[in-house]
Amino acid sequence: MSLEPEPQDNPNPRLMVDPPLWLRFIMRRVFGRVISPEKRAERRVRVERERTKAGIPHRIEYFHQLDDPYSYLAMQSLARLVDRYDIELVPHLIRASGGKNQPELEKLAVWARRDAELIAPHYGLEFPTDAPVVPDRAMAKRAASILAAVAPTDFSAVCVAVTKA
Repeated sequence: MSLEPEPQDNPNPRLMVDPPLWLRFIMRRVFGRVISPEKRAERRVRVERERTKAGIPHRIEYFHQLDDPYSYLAMQSLARLVDRYDIELVPHLIRASGGKNQPELEKLAVWARRDAELIAPHYGLEFPTDAPVVPDRAMAKRAASILAAVAPTDFSAVCVAVTKA
């Protein structure tokens, strides 16, 4: 057994688990400048100036999953943002794909449903107490077809109503 931090069978020896002291010093200096609050503020000002000059509105790319309770809560919050601020909402309908990034979908559905019901009142949002853990497939398909045909400007209002139904 080796006490070396680098694995014996490292498939890419250029990648280090524990870089040498001199490299850590350089990385700290470089990354410290890149992510400093002052540099971040400067970048924000520059990007905002460029956005304004180009006439591009503030834009939110929103990915909505119809059978996800968290998406239902997020949509209510986005509807408030769209009403309150001058932003453009660009909605995208998605569906759960499962796989490595979403293991145990059945447990996730149960806990997400429970979380949404518990969280909603604390943010002034609503979540139906009689909502099923997994919505009816036919209803979800119908909701998706309705929302796919809605203009982005009307999406937030229509999505809350359709999802509630």
